[in-house]
Amino acid sequence: PIVTSAIEDNPFLIRWASSELKNDEDFVLAAMRKCNWALEHASLEQRSNKQIVIAAIGHHPLALQWASAELKNDEKVVLAAVAKNGLALEHASIELQNNKEISMVAIENDPLAIPFVSSGLKKDKDFVLLAITKCMTLEHAPLKLRSDKHIVMAAIESHPLDLHWASTDLKTDKEVVLAAVTKDGLALEHASFELQNDKQIVMAAIRNNPLALQWASAELRNDEEIVF
Repeated sequence: PIVTSAIEDNPFLIRWASSELKNDEDFVLAAMRKCNWALEHASLEQRSNKQIVIAAIGHHPLALQWASAELKNDEKVVLAAVAKNGLALEHASIELQNNKEISMVAIENDPLAIPFVSSGLKKDKDFVLLAITKCMTLEHAPLKLRSDKHIVMAAIESHPLDLHWASTDLKTDKEVVLAAVTKDGLALEHASFELQNDKQIVMAAIRNNPLALQWASAELRNDEEIVF
């Protein structure tokens, strides 16, 4: 009790504690309540203790990095971590970085977790489509899927300026570009030159945002019907 009280007063003591104390469950729990990185200094046995690790990530989800390899591959543990901080996905096992449910929870919590999603999932059309409807931008989709009209239309529904990341072919697709500029006229910047010279596209863009006129072709910028 005296030692536990001391660690609660000064959780940094765990760094210099004896091996015996670093393997003491009550001692480690007391330190974790006060110090986010206490798990780093716990014994391997305690870093393999599921109760301890779940308690640690409850205070500090990125503490997953100090869990044992076995617990980094435990779905319950990793899901608890990424639900609180998506960036904890970085510290999950390769197997769980390839888990659709866990990866989706992570990027919904923080889209910056996308780099930690497995390359296999990033190529999975169903996963990418679902991710795009929730939080992911087309920038993070593989080149092959940026040429997929269904994927690109879903992306610009939420982020019209994602037209920038669409394939060259889709930037010349009138349906795709019209959908983008109708939602954000400034997406005209990313349309093909041909469509920047399309009166219907340009008028739709400037109706949404008059500043889009700057991205129209020189010919249409001098068109009285459009300018006035």
